[in-house]
Amino acid sequence: MNSATSSDRLRSIMGLLRELSQDPDPIRSINRYYLGMRPLFGDQALISVSLRGVPQGHYRVMRFLHQPGVGQEGFYDLLFGGREAPVVSGGVLGDFIDSGEPAICRGLTIAWDPVLKDHLSPYRLLAAAPVFDNGEALNWVFFLHTDVEAFSDMDMEIRMLQANLMGGINSAKQAAAELRQATAWIHREVDEIAQLQKGLLPEQLPRAPWYELAACYATFERAGGDYYDAFNISPDGARTTEAGTRLGIFLADASGHGPSAAVVVAMVCTLLRTFPGMLLRPGAVLDHINHCLSTTQINHSFVTAFFGILDRETHSLTYACAGHPVPLIVNRLGEFETAKAAGDIPLGVRNDHRHTERRVHVLPGSTLVLYTDGVTEARNVTGEFFGEEGLRQALVASWPAAAEQVLRGLTLRLQSHQGASQPQDDQTLLVMNML
Repeated sequence: MNSATSSDRLRSIMGLLRELSQDPDPIRSINRYYLGMRPLFGDQALISVSLRGVPQGHYRVMRFLHQPGVGQEGFYDLLFGGREAPVVSGGVLGDFIDSGEPAICRGLTIAWDPVLKDHLSPYRLLAAAPVFDNGEALNWVFFLHTDVEAFSDMDMEIRMLQANLMGGINSAKQAAAELRQATAWIHREVDEIAQLQKGLLPEQLPRAPWYELAACYATFERAGGDYYDAFNISPDGARTTEAGTRLGIFLADASGHGPSAAVVVAMVCTLLRTFPGMLLRPGAVLDHINHCLSTTQINHSFVTAFFGILDRETHSLTYACAGHPVPLIVNRLGEFETAKAAGDIPLGVRNDHRHTERRVHVLPGSTLVLYTDGVTEARNVTGEFFGEEGLRQALVASWPAAAEQVLRGLTLRLQSHQGASQPQDDQTLLVMNML
C-alpha cells in the first residue's frame, strides 16, 4: 500500500469518525459505520442479529448488507429491520449463536437455509462475532465473503473488536438519547409545576387609600419554595376583596429548592386560604398550618413563615413568626423601628408548638420591607453575604418613594451586589407604604 493510498484511507476514516461523533442518533450512526467501513476493508457482506427481547434460542435479523457484485435475483440489502424484523430461530446463524463462541467457517456451502433461504449461497466464508452489552452477548455480527481467503484470523480479531467497540458507542448513544428524552420530560413537568406555583401568587396585589404594595419574586430553579400573599380582612375576620381597615400579609419559605419545595408551598397556600377560623390572630393561623404540616409526611421539610395584620385604626402591625425574618420598618422620619423577632421555630417541625404574637406601631408615612432569606443570604463573587445591613442600606438609598420605586431600588442594589454570582436560593421582596 503506497503512502497516497494510506493517506486517503486515513482521511476517510477520520471523516467517518467525525460524522459519528456528531450524530446523536444511534441507528443512523451504526448504519453510517457499516456503510463507511465496507469500502475500507473489502467488498464483504454483513449480517447483524439481535437477541434482545426475544425467547431463548430465537433472534431477529436486523441488517443484511450483501457483497457488491452478488446480484442474484431476489437478493436485497436490509439496512435496519428494527422491531418489525421477524423473530426467527434455527438456521446456520442460530447454530453459531447457540455455540456462544466466535468462529470462522471457510469453504461455506449453503444452498438453502431455513431462515435466510438461498441468500447465503454465493458466499464461501463466514465469520461470527458476538457483541456484548453489560456482559451478555445480546447481538451477533456475521461477516461474509465469496473468497474463502478474504481475511485472516487476525482480521477476524480486529473485526470482533470493532464490532464490540461500535456496539459500546451505540449503547452509549442510545442511553444518551433516552436521557435527553427523560430530561426533556422532567423539564416539562417542572415547568408545569412552576406555572401552577406562580398561579398561587396574587394575580394583583390588593389596593386601598391607606396603603400601597409592590412585590417581586424570583426562583433559584424553575419551581421555587417561596410564597407570598396579601389580602384585605373584613371586620368579621374573613378574607375579602373589599378594602377595609385591616390588611393581612403572609410570607413563607419552604426548605430546599425545586419541585419538592413548590409542593410544600402549595400545601401552605391551601392551608392559609382554607383556614377555618377568623383571620384576626396571626399566631392561631400559624398554629393551624403547623399542625397540618406536622401531621403530614413532608420528608423532613419545614417552612419558615411570617403572618402580620396591619390595622389602620390602631396604626399597628400584629404579627407572628415561624423562624422567619421580621420586616424592616422605616418611619416617616427615616428612622428604623424595631420589630422584635418572636423566636418561634419553623412550621412542620413540632406538632404542639404555639406561636407567639407581637405588636409594633406603624404610623402613616412608614415603609415596611418583608423578605425571604434568599435576599439577605445572596453572595457576591467573593462569597460575601448581602445581609440585613445591605438591605437596610439599600432601603435608605431608595426611600422615600412610591412602593414600586423602593422595590426597584432594592432589587437593583441586590443585583449589583450579586454581580456575576448566581443566586443560590429563591428571593422574594414585598414593600408596603403606609399612606
